[in-house]
Amino acid sequence: AVTELGVTYRALRAFRGALRADSVDDLNPGCAVADDLPSELLLHHILCARWPTKGEGVKLPMDRVGLSVSQYSLWLDKHGPNETVDALGASIETYENRVKSDGDRCSAWRVAKLWIETKKSEAAVSS
Repeated sequence: AVTELGVTYRALRAFRGALRADSVDDLNPGCAVADDLPSELLLHHILCARWPTKGEGVKLPMDRVGLSVSQYSLWLDKHGPNETVDALGASIETYENRVKSDGDRCSAWRVAKLWIETKKSEAAVSS
């Protein structure tokens, strides 16, 4: 049974569901993949694969602070999910401040914002 294969396998299967989602709106908190896929992985997917490419878009934390891919990978290994979500949230906030004047925010921004708020609420409750 799938339940015997563990958390990693369930996350992999959930990520396949995220890849197959018709639109970013299908990836809101509470969606089918949300139970088994860590929010930091889903946020990375939204920022890397679901964000429109027009304009400058959003910069990943590694781009904002000048890390290489390997350095960012090491950083992710050393930091927990909450710190990763905080770093991703800072990237989204930077994007939000840049586009605030023209109001041209994409649906990926809205979904990513919901994930950040949900994760922060969960962290506040567990503290």
